[in-house]
Amino acid sequence: MPVFLERYVLPILAGVALLVVTGPLHFSWTQRFLSALGTTIVAYGVGYTIHRHNQKKAHTPQPAASSAKSEPQAPTTLPGGRILLSVGVEYLTGLYKGHTDLQADKLMEPFIGKWIKYSGRMENISQDHGSRPTTTITFEHSSRPFVAATFMSDEWLERLSILQRGAQITILGQVWSVERYWVFLSNSELVYSASN
Repeated sequence: MPVFLERYVLPILAGVALLVVTGPLHFSWTQRFLSALGTTIVAYGVGYTIHRHNQKKAHTPQPAASSAKSEPQAPTTLPGGRILLSVGVEYLTGLYKGHTDLQADKLMEPFIGKWIKYSGRMENISQDHGSRPTTTITFEHSSRPFVAATFMSDEWLERLSILQRGAQITILGQVWSVERYWVFLSNSELVYSASN
């Protein structure tokens, strides 16, 4: 309705006001004054309605993303006291939509350190030979968010090294960091793998 009011009603009222004030219709001064006053009152009412609608719309919280519409369900407790989140990586990155990074980082705090399950096609495996050797898997970039999972122990290297690029895998990982388009998981475990 506000679009109709803004695009059609207000311009028509402005045109009527112009006709009333300039006098091409040969109204008397009393008729011009009353017509101008009536047009002004109607225009004020329309403007006020638009303003109220815009204020109401600005203060109505919008869902972050279509995949993030549902609220998180109660998490599951895994062996060892690990907490498995009931949301996916899309929900986590969806918290950045409509928020600044600073606001979304605050919203992310309850999820950091919890565990999440993720399935996708493996894009690459790399190894870091630093003081604490790690193996990292990245997933295909066909859709967002991008996911990188780090495996912290050498025991995973042998199992991961036989995976072919494009293999469908499922991992369980601890949420380490989330950004607008990336989810980083640590202490990951390979749950399932199958070649394409």
